[in-house]
Amino acid sequence: MSQVISVRDIQEMIRNGGVKIPADALLTPSARDLLNDLETGVETDGAVAAAPAGSTDAAYVAGEHLAPPPKKLTSKSPKAELEAFFRSPYAQKLKEQICEMGHRLWKRAYVDGNGGNMAIRVGEDIAIC
Repeated sequence: MSQVISVRDIQEMIRNGGVKIPADALLTPSARDLLNDLETGVETDGAVAAAPAGSTDAAYVAGEHLAPPPKKLTSKSPKAELEAFFRSPYAQKLKEQICEMGHRLWKRAYVDGNGGNMAIRVGEDIAIC
């Protein structure tokens, strides 16, 4: 019987020093994506984490150490502060992450060409969509 390999299995293999997939193994779609990322030279540890909205903790967005804005933003914040935030490296990485998620969903035919409604909450009452 073929072994099913998941992302978690591949991450464990990476931590243990190398990825060795048996020839008859079955890969989950996420595991296949991770292997493709590794083959194309995309640096990843298999996980992308971000701090919760409103957190003062530094975030790791797409593997980079980026910090959310020091001041909590709301829809009532001054326009200049909101514009600065939405153009910040932190927000840009979050936007790229949303695009990547949409592209992966589209490649798997889970959504139509412009389908999916993804957002990341970045403040009490604001989100990046």
